[in-house]
Amino acid sequence: LADLIPKEQTRVKAFRQQHGKTVVGQITVDMMY
Repeated sequence: LADLIPKEQTRVKAFRQQHGKTVVGQITVDMMY
């Protein structure tokens, strides 16, 4: 699990950079993380 966490953090960071301001209902993607 320890080696999966950095990969997931990198994936989440990239996702947030691309979609961080996308509005999903009344919340943004940034709010979900």
